[in-house]
Amino acid sequence: MQMNGEFSYPVLSDSRNDYLNSSFKAELTVSKSQNEIGIIEVNANFSLDEPVLTQLVAESKAKLILHIEGKNSSYRKVFQTTGNSYSIQGKIDTSFAGDSLEINALLIANTDIPELSSDRFNPDFYENFTILNIQKGQILAFTTTYNLKLDFKNNEKHEGTPPMVFRATDNPSYSINLDSEDIIVELPKKSFQIYKELSNSTPALRNMFLLTFVVPALSEAISLLQNENGEDNPWEDTIRYKLDNLGIKDSDFAAIPSLELAQLIIGNPLDEILVQYKNYYDRGEYE
Repeated sequence: MQMNGEFSYPVLSDSRNDYLNSSFKAELTVSKSQNEIGIIEVNANFSLDEPVLTQLVAESKAKLILHIEGKNSSYRKVFQTTGNSYSIQGKIDTSFAGDSLEINALLIANTDIPELSSDRFNPDFYENFTILNIQKGQILAFTTTYNLKLDFKNNEKHEGTPPMVFRATDNPSYSINLDSEDIIVELPKKSFQIYKELSNSTPALRNMFLLTFVVPALSEAISLLQNENGEDNPWEDTIRYKLDNLGIKDSDFAAIPSLELAQLIIGNPLDEILVQYKNYYDRGEYE
C-alpha cells in the first residue's frame, strides 16, 4: 500500500508540509526467526514529536500500527501497539506472504475524535484550522513505505543434506524440482505448515519427515545422476562428496539402488524411527 498523500486535512509525514517542527518516524528491523521455521520477525520502534498527537496516544485515542501488504499476493497483515506503547513486535509467515512486501508505519485514530487542532499546523496551508469529525481508523501520520524483498519466501533450507529447499505452493501434490542449484521440494500449503511443525518437534517426527520427504527427493536426484543427466549443480557435487566419504566409489555408484544411497546419505534413520515409534506405542510418549 503506497501512501499517495491525498488527504484533505493535515497529516504528519516527512513527505508533506502540513506540520512544522514535528516528526513521525519508525525504526524497523526484520530478521529470520531463530526458533520457528518459515517465520520472519518484525520489530518497530516509533518516535513521535508533535504534542497534540502525542497526547492522543497517551490517552489511547490514537494508536500506532504496521500495515503489511504483499506486492504480488493477497497477503495482508496489521500489527498494532497496545496501550500507549511505542513499539511493535510481530511475525510474518513466509508461506503466505509472497516474494515482496510493502510495510507502512501509521498513526491512526483509535476512536472518533470530534475535532483536532495544533499550533504546529503549517500556517501557509492551515492557519487557524481545525480538523472536524475524525473517524476511528483515519490516518493521522505516516512514514515512507518500506519495501521488503523476501529472498527466502516460502522456502526453508534443510541442513545436513545436499542443498535442499522446501517451498509452499498452491499445487495439490508433493513434487520435486531438480532444475536449479538446490533440490526443490514443493509441498501443498497445508502440508508445508505441518512440515514446519515436524521440523521443530520430537526426534521421532523429525526422522519421519526425513524418511517421508528427504529420502524420495534425494533418491530422485541420485537416479538422475546415475543416468548421467546431471547439470553440475551444487547439489550434485554435494551428493558425490557425501557418497565418496561413505566409501562409495564411482565404479559402484550406478549399481547401487538410488533409494539405498539416499538413506545412506542421511544416516539410515529407519531403524531409529521404528524404535522411537515402538516406544511411543509402548508408553504413549515419544523419546
